[in-house]
Amino acid sequence: MGVAANVNTFLPAFLNFRAQIAVSREERAIIGSGAARRKAAPAMSKPSHLLRKIKAQNEAKYDYLFRKKIDMAMQIVQDAAFLAAADVFQMGPGRCEAFGAAIRDYVNEIASTMCTDQEGDPEYVYTREKVDQRMRKICGDKFDPWEVRYGETK
Repeated sequence: MGVAANVNTFLPAFLNFRAQIAVSREERAIIGSGAARRKAAPAMSKPSHLLRKIKAQNEAKYDYLFRKKIDMAMQIVQDAAFLAAADVFQMGPGRCEAFGAAIRDYVNEIASTMCTDQEGDPEYVYTREKVDQRMRKICGDKFDPWEVRYGETK
């Protein structure tokens, strides 16, 4: 029922968003300072083997921490959806597996569409419109546009 089995389908879509994720102090300490790494080798010389190895280790640690955060966020979403569905719709064990799979499928679909859309349009105009169309049908008069749902109001 957990998200870990679906990491291979979900994560590639979100790896393009790494730069948009805030990095904690602990992660900065693991990753190290980019300025310090640049000062370690002269600008025109090739990075040493040791420097390349340290950089590769730091990238691996960052990727691990990033994947761990995404796994946790996905599991929180799935747990919250199950709890809400049980409370509001009296959903029980018989439908949880299909419901969980549908949640993961929609998250993957939205993320994949955003990644594809991002290549030509950093504002996600196509993705916003497609998701909003579906949400408008579901929510009716209670519909909030993308900008409100994703906190982009000014």
